[in-house]
Amino acid sequence: MFNRRQHLQPKVYHLLLYFLENPGRLISREELFKEVWQGRIVEDTALRLAVNILRKALRDNSKSPLYILTACKCGYRFLPEVSVEVAMQKNTATFQTIGFNSQPKAEFEFIEIRQDYDLDWDCC
Repeated sequence: MFNRRQHLQPKVYHLLLYFLENPGRLISREELFKEVWQGRIVEDTALRLAVNILRKALRDNSKSPLYILTACKCGYRFLPEVSVEVAMQKNTATFQTIGFNSQPKAEFEFIEIRQDYDLDWDCC
């Protein structure tokens, strides 16, 4: 088991939150643009870049994903099951993935800091 802190840009942070709120469900690119980018007109490359940054932060591999599966021309699926606990007094949220098969379990704690976000997570 190891601990590490990962700095995330705001859009990448919101993308991760949206994935954690919708585990196991195929999420279309259009839905991600609507929900994460709040309907702003952006190119597909913005989404692909955000997903790639998130994969790097999670140490995920697109060819054999543990967290984010790409459904070609359709969207993305966050693979692990997730349980959520929210601690409102500190403006933090804790998400715990429930590993299945050979997938790792991970716990994410989000701390809102100014315009950027830090991600603390434990993985076993």
